[in-house]
Amino acid sequence: MIVANSRVPSALLTAITGGMFCLVLLLVLSLISGLALANTAAARTDSRPQVTDAVIDAFIDAYRDDPAALMRYAPTVRNASVAQMRRTIHRLDLTHFSYLYPMVISGAELPSAHDVPLERLSLMAVRGGKLIAIPFQFDEFNHDGLIWIDGQTPGSPAGTRGALDTFDELAFMYRDGGATRFDAQQHGQPEGKILKEIRLEADQSAPRYAYLVKDNPQRSEARYVDVSLEEGRIESTVLKMHFDRRNLLGINHVESRIGPHAGENVFDNIHISLSTGILNRNLRFSLDTEKNIRVVPRAVAAGPIRNTMLLRVRIWYLGMPTLVSQDIHAHFYEQGVVIPMPFAVDSVGSLRYFVSLLREPRLDLSVDFHNLDGAKVTFASVWRADQQALADYRMSDFEVGMNYARMPGDWLHLDSGRGWQMFFVNGMPLVEGGLFDQFMEGSELNMMYRDASDLDGKSVRYHSVLPRIGFRLSGLPAPAMELLAASPRMPRRVSTLGEALLWMAEDPDRLNRYDEAANRTLSKLKERGLITTAEQLADAFITDMSRMRFTGLPRDDIDQLMRDAIMDTVTDVGAVRHGEIIARMAELAQQRHIQLQDLRQATIDNALWFPDSLGSEGPLGFHREVSQPPRAVIKAKNQLGSTPQTTQQ
Repeated sequence: MIVANSRVPSALLTAITGGMFCLVLLLVLSLISGLALANTAAARTDSRPQVTDAVIDAFIDAYRDDPAALMRYAPTVRNASVAQMRRTIHRLDLTHFSYLYPMVISGAELPSAHDVPLERLSLMAVRGGKLIAIPFQFDEFNHDGLIWIDGQTPGSPAGTRGALDTFDELAFMYRDGGATRFDAQQHGQPEGKILKEIRLEADQSAPRYAYLVKDNPQRSEARYVDVSLEEGRIESTVLKMHFDRRNLLGINHVESRIGPHAGENVFDNIHISLSTGILNRNLRFSLDTEKNIRVVPRAVAAGPIRNTMLLRVRIWYLGMPTLVSQDIHAHFYEQGVVIPMPFAVDSVGSLRYFVSLLREPRLDLSVDFHNLDGAKVTFASVWRADQQALADYRMSDFEVGMNYARMPGDWLHLDSGRGWQMFFVNGMPLVEGGLFDQFMEGSELNMMYRDASDLDGKSVRYHSVLPRIGFRLSGLPAPAMELLAASPRMPRRVSTLGEALLWMAEDPDRLNRYDEAANRTLSKLKERGLITTAEQLADAFITDMSRMRFTGLPRDDIDQLMRDAIMDTVTDVGAVRHGEIIARMAELAQQRHIQLQDLRQATIDNALWFPDSLGSEGPLGFHREVSQPPRAVIKAKNQLGSTPQTTQQ
């Protein structure tokens, strides 16, 4: 396996443990955002006040003039019918995905604004014939990629605190961009200075425009989501949720603010249990969410577009907190949740030690939904246009077969039947039949779907529990374990991906043991005729790695460096010299004036989106939009009359 650094074996094991935990946490958090646009699809009699088409038309006109109209009209729009909501999205020249999609632009793409205090920057768009402020926010991070919150986030802030730099992110809603391009003669010169034009391009919509402005005092009043740790509450324009302030997994109540089922709880329970031997398969201990596993909310970075919650996943045993913990953060949007799972170079050693203690572990993770009679569930690896799981207290042959699927594939879809849907996007670099999957031998992974009335009474709070969705993992993958054990020990000064690559490039022999471990599996793939050429190896490696997000360098630059280095150095796919590949990457980066040391982190971005509908093409069409989301094309003020050059997000 071509591994650019010691994070990749860590990635495989994190995909098993942290990644799986992340997915179940996302399933829980789907209830936080998944109720979005939950309008009138249910069978029960709808006693809500009816909204006339004239009122909806007035809202559309007001929203076109100013995104803040959504806040003013929210009580009315919540009573809109399914047909009215779909007509609204169509008239706004949006799709069901682009309506909910947040644009996130790295500070690296805004170099002319670097070092400008964030409080002096704002975002504007032409709405209603004039340039007005639209909702936006800047977020800052520490050197490990965690959201920066003063006094709470460990470490130190990356870059300059309070001023724009390459580490920061600008977030705003795609839908809030203006359909009209700014023209000073037509719209008047705004107060302050326009620094950048951001052209938003989507495959199924006309371009939209937003403008980064310095020293303009206008700010939008719109705010799409709010989290209160003091009250244990998460609320957006369309939902409310209450949770235990000491443990995010202690969810008490989740309700929609929209539709005939508004106020009705749809959550029952979350289950995470780990059973494993320690040094001996017969000396076992167990951990579960009831007694041992907590996700502790520490602080929130609040903004109008997203609230990012800093979390500490911690293991308790015998009523006492242990030293086993992991800091993560979760982005809460109006209709989505994104949890980036980071890989830290300096965590490989502790991971190696921890995993070496385990014997025959078994991990079960699942979520029980409530009051979802008639909901439909499917995922990519079992998808059929004519058949889905139906929540009806009976297990059909198709539903039984879902439990034999190893992985969900690229997506998982739940249609509540109540006007809201849940669409999970699997970002883990582990695809059934892919390159990394070949290193999973020795472990068993299965999807979990239950729709029967015989669910464990001790683990559910309500009798009407359905469906249950989750995963089951048993055993450890021997090839991946060998890779982890063979990973070189790096000096403490190495803390980023770029530094790790350059350190290994100094002496390719540092990866000799790693070569031996990887080549045992690669030789088998060669013998079976699955991967026989350097080109096939490069394709397989980049396909899996492309599911991760890298910060610090453009994605295309990273992929091209990897591909060219593999093609230049690999002559036998069963005898790969990984150190030579990395050394060649360093050489090519220097020739192409790419600063490899700028490569900072790698994350798995697992996401849940919650549209009112997937659109006419169903899950395949919606996933295509997710895979090819709106793009940002950024131009400086003095280029506003020229042809834009595309900058990838």
